Amino acid sequence: MTTAVIDTNVVVSGLLWTGTSAEVIDGVLTGRVISYTSVPILLELEDVLTRKKFAAKFASIGRTPSDVVRLWQSTCRVVEPVSMKIAALRDPKDVMLVECAVSARVEYLVSGDRDLQALDRYGNLHVISPADFLSALSREAK
Repeated sequence: MTTAVIDTNVVVSGLLWTGTSAEVIDGVLTGRVISYTSVPILLELEDVLTRKKFAAKFASIGRTPSDVVRLWQSTCRVVEPVSMKIAALRDPKDVMLVECAVSARVEYLVSGDRDLQALDRYGNLHVISPADFLSALSREAK
């Protein structure tokens, strides 16, 4: 089974719109991917979803940001991440994603963030775009 941590940008895009990120999320919702998260990542997700720019979208789907966070949390395995110092990351906020991924021992960290993708690998962890993740899933299914 494929394991991954899905970055907040992919979760937001995938749960609220169609496209590549939605296909990644569908992989989690259908059980093809086991997704891991942490409390800090869930808090970031809630913070992002409560931004005013998403209010109209939530009104149109009849859900609240808390509903979406609970849905996502229910589909993921929540881990307690080990604190790490990762000098190679350009954005200190990305550390929580790598901490979660390393703590959960996942294969992939899926992100649309090019700064995070620049890390490429961290030990056995592959930092990968949503499109490249879908390609990897297709190869593994064969």
